[in-house]
Amino acid sequence: MKTTHFFSYTPTDSTTELIEIDFTLNDTLGVIGQNLQIDLIISNEAAKIFPDYFYERTIFKAPTYTEARDLSKTLYNYFKEELENLNSIDEKSEFLENTLKICSSIKSIGEFKQDYFLGKLSLEYIEGKHPEIKSYQPLQFSDLYELVDKTDNSKLGYYYIHEFSGIYNETMDTNVVLIEFTPYFQVDDIYQLEEPFDNYILELDDSTTTNIDN
Repeated sequence: MKTTHFFSYTPTDSTTELIEIDFTLNDTLGVIGQNLQIDLIISNEAAKIFPDYFYERTIFKAPTYTEARDLSKTLYNYFKEELENLNSIDEKSEFLENTLKICSSIKSIGEFKQDYFLGKLSLEYIEGKHPEIKSYQPLQFSDLYELVDKTDNSKLGYYYIHEFSGIYNETMDTNVVLIEFTPYFQVDDIYQLEEPFDNYILELDDSTTTNIDN
């Protein structure tokens, strides 16, 4: 027999560890095997949303409770189905962490503002993954665009054009990048756009620029 155990504990005063393990049991219910699926350490504050996610509680606000509940259930199903399709512990753990951020954002305002969330995620990603950029300062975000497969109109993800300034190789400079996201709102890749930046800046100027507080 196989069973799955999902649990949390607090290894420190400030962190929570979320663990999912698949257990294999023999005919006398003794454990004969185990397979770690998820191992995620996050702050206690970030972990507060986990019970809502796990028990699929209503986090949207809508004109009726039924509508809010249905929106929440649809969201949970969308992410949990993809989580089951992932293979590695790292992939699953990173995916769960991002999903919890989305749930927390929704619960705080009652709706999912995709452009705002992905803008915040971009700032976090650049500051965390690119420490070689000093004094990073976001300047502009374009509108949020969808990436669609032209053959079947399926959604491939999203992208922003983002202008920022920072110190790289001891030189203050302005850069423009394209940030791609998966259909599940994870940063997929960042592309350095080639100079001259005039055409990209023009597109930023023509956009309803997203206001993201750093």
